Amino acid sequence: MVEIVNHGIFLGTKAARLALLDGEGRVLDRATGCLVEEADGVYLYATWHAVTGRDFVRPEIARTPPPAAVGIECLDSRARASALFNLLGETEVVALYDAGGRPAWTQEAAERPHPALAGGEPRCPATVDLVALKIEIGSAEKATHSIGRGLVMKYTPEVGARITVVGFPHGYGAIFADSSAPVFLERGIVANRLLGPGAILCEGGCPRGLPGAPVFVNHLGKWWLYGIYAGDFAADGEARTGANGNGGASSLGLILDLLHARGLLQGKVE
Repeated sequence: MVEIVNHGIFLGTKAARLALLDGEGRVLDRATGCLVEEADGVYLYATWHAVTGRDFVRPEIARTPPPAAVGIECLDSRARASALFNLLGETEVVALYDAGGRPAWTQEAAERPHPALAGGEPRCPATVDLVALKIEIGSAEKATHSIGRGLVMKYTPEVGARITVVGFPHGYGAIFADSSAPVFLERGIVANRLLGPGAILCEGGCPRGLPGAPVFVNHLGKWWLYGIYAGDFAADGEARTGANGNGGASSLGLILDLLHARGLLQGKVE
């Protein structure tokens, strides 16, 4: 019973339901993200493919029009679970690009050149399908919805350990389709040492809309944020996310180790 309460009270307020918006404010797609408190403020973590509308493996596959802004919603723990809570109040929509057309987010400094992105923005990260977007929120909202940097796990869970992915499959909430109450998917770790550092595999890929979701581990009765669910893991060793999110075609899922991944984000998130 304690674990169920922890799921609902702690984890339920830590996943953000994202609306990817065009320049007119119309919803192009839904995704999942999470807020993490860093040394210099609170950052929204999400996948690169979600905020750009481009496939991470094949950047030439792109959404038209691309997202111009993101709307952030979190579950209001002060009300009933079915209530909606717009995290940023009247300024819930955050621009993804500045006035000069440069991305407002931070991503991996190393890039993977691609003809479809030659000479322009956004650039394609070399290895990590992850971005961090700094946002301004009040102290009460920060305490409820952001994950303290001291709760980021500093070691890799063992093979067989159970993890919990918290988010919004296909953009839907758990209580009704348009709610900010997330679902909880439990998975087991099947590989914790891949060719490159900072990633593990879990059994069973997660549905579309889950890439970007926070991944938690319960260790000694306490919930820790391990990383971010990135997408399906294909036979050729690449994460298959697609411009619209996870295609659900794989029996394995790729999870990014946040402690490692955020160290690659141009050195701005520490």
